Amino acid sequence: MVAGAIMILLVYIWFNVANIALNPYEQITSTTMPIFGRMMALPASPRYVILFGAALILVVCVSLVAFGWSPRTARLGTTWSFSLFLGVYALASAWGTSGARTPNGVELWTPDQPPIQSKLFMSSVDDISLFSTGHIQSQPVTVVGNDSPALEWALRNYEVNLVPVLDPQNAPPILVTPLMGDPGLPAAYRGQDFTWRQPPSWETIQTPDWLRWLVYRQLPGNPETIILWARDDLFPDARQNGQP
Repeated sequence: MVAGAIMILLVYIWFNVANIALNPYEQITSTTMPIFGRMMALPASPRYVILFGAALILVVCVSLVAFGWSPRTARLGTTWSFSLFLGVYALASAWGTSGARTPNGVELWTPDQPPIQSKLFMSSVDDISLFSTGHIQSQPVTVVGNDSPALEWALRNYEVNLVPVLDPQNAPPILVTPLMGDPGLPAAYRGQDFTWRQPPSWETIQTPDWLRWLVYRQLPGNPETIILWARDDLFPDARQNGQP
């Protein structure tokens, strides 16, 4: 019974922590709320008041059991409830390292994040190849200034040409470049940007950010953007309009 009551309080506390972690910086700002019919200024949001109140109730409950029942019962109930709670959290964290829970989450077990929009990127490349030649994986792809092994693996079924800079005399059908303006090649191009990676910005992370990571595995990051360029004459509308 004691372990069950403590477990309920721990789950309630966790729900409050999860709510605060949705926007940890907003929850830090001072606010006012009615207490016993009077408006009182609080140094933080009401969520923190509820969180500290629930933690205080937990301490009081354990203390009352220890003094009114027996210290052994309070100790065993606390040990069992915390062990069960932390065990569930450990299993959830282990599941998260597989990427199944939050595909774009930041896990300290893995040295690097998987590509964020790789499926959308490859779907676009396949579509361009399909409606320009009638077959997917048939158009050559030129990758400029990007040595990402993940990008090379995603394009493994294509004929890929890796180059450090663009050749101004050449107009390859499909280009992949870092974030940039018009490539300035002899032919016209249409481009679409994709967020490839978003490594954590370790130098700007603050304490509230770790609370968000603890619950949702999210940290501020520096997005790495790539642009997929397709030559204009590959599109059906351009061919119908007689563009070269």
